[in-house]
Amino acid sequence: MKNIGLFKRFHLSIILSFLVVLIQFGLGMKNGFSKEIAVYARQVNRLEGENYTYKFPMSESEAKQVHYCYKFLFDENDQNQQRPLQILYLYQGKPSGDFNALNAAELHFRYNSKNYRIEKKSFNHLKRLQSKKTYAYKNDLLRQERVYNHKNKLNEKITYQYNNEGNLIERAFRNAKGTLTNNRLGYARRTFKYNKKNQVANEAVYTATGSVMRKMAYRYDQHNQKIETIIRDNTGQVTERIKFKFSAKGKLLEKQVLNNFKYIKQRALYKYDEIGNRIEERTLDANNELLGDMFDVAILKRKIDQKRSIREEKRYNSQNQLKSHVWFDRYEQLLKREEYNRQQRLSLVIERNYDDYANLLEEKTYNITKKSQRKIIAEKKHYKQSKLSKQIEFDKAGQKQIVKTYVNGRLHKTSYFNKNGDLIKEK
Repeated sequence: MKNIGLFKRFHLSIILSFLVVLIQFGLGMKNGFSKEIAVYARQVNRLEGENYTYKFPMSESEAKQVHYCYKFLFDENDQNQQRPLQILYLYQGKPSGDFNALNAAELHFRYNSKNYRIEKKSFNHLKRLQSKKTYAYKNDLLRQERVYNHKNKLNEKITYQYNNEGNLIERAFRNAKGTLTNNRLGYARRTFKYNKKNQVANEAVYTATGSVMRKMAYRYDQHNQKIETIIRDNTGQVTERIKFKFSAKGKLLEKQVLNNFKYIKQRALYKYDEIGNRIEERTLDANNELLGDMFDVAILKRKIDQKRSIREEKRYNSQNQLKSHVWFDRYEQLLKREEYNRQQRLSLVIERNYDDYANLLEEKTYNITKKSQRKIIAEKKHYKQSKLSKQIEFDKAGQKQIVKTYVNGRLHKTSYFNKNGDLIKEK
């Protein structure tokens, strides 16, 4: 009897061991027998085609000291780190619902055996689904995207068609039933035609009813650089021509916008530093005079360091007068901003202070007196663990007037003071 009990225990241990192996094998199959590599970064950039990359990477130990950061998870076989499995926006190590470049707390991706993305899901900080998009391929070409809402209900389909050379010839937007529907930009179909070099030569945009919104034609130089775009309206009339000039290194030097009579309406000129960073943009009108945008900015100048971080920016108006001067830290966070009026006198100053890990501690805003150009404090903000904890507003003389205290970034109490600094009311 003892031998039978021993045999049963031995047999049971064998079964359990086998189950453990099966479970491990299943997990290995799920993860492709590979590990996940975590990369922490201060910024994330969204590239063309819904691709994401990180900027300002840091170690895991450093990430524990940085209040807000992004976490990328890659398969260890993805050596170029082009296919993230997950991207998380973290606040003190946990997914955060605060506004960020992902528009989500988490993004999850799945890929097929050819490393094509087949699914993208976005979640809020409670791990609840916000949206989902799936991707279907045929002959290695993307054929359809399906967009689902937070209830996993199909909202939209985006279909793709190609020619025999594999060039995209149509992208169409459809509702869940497959009917053509105008997208957020007001069109439903975009078609493409190609030249002998397989470059896009013509493009047309249509509404859901089939009406033409606009058409574009393109010309290229011997270096395959686009040198002209011709835009036509729904009647076929030329409304605008855009010409491009490039340097010998392929850098855009000039962009010209012409009317339908081929007269220049405006020009944009670009300059670069020795390592190829664009450091100046200048816009001119038909008379070669400075031309401001909707904010009357005609010139933008930048200083960029060897790590390609923007460290300084200056903006000038159409009179070539300095409008603003901004300084950034090595992570492109605001350090100081100066604004100038049309008399070229300083009118506003904003300063920020950070701790040793570049977490925001304090922001001060100063008004500037017209005659003496003296700085007078207008507002002071204090941050605790990078969230607003106290906001102090001052009167024109720089006397404390209102103090607002915050808990977890939300307004908790407002205190009012008289000119003598005495508390007069709280709510």
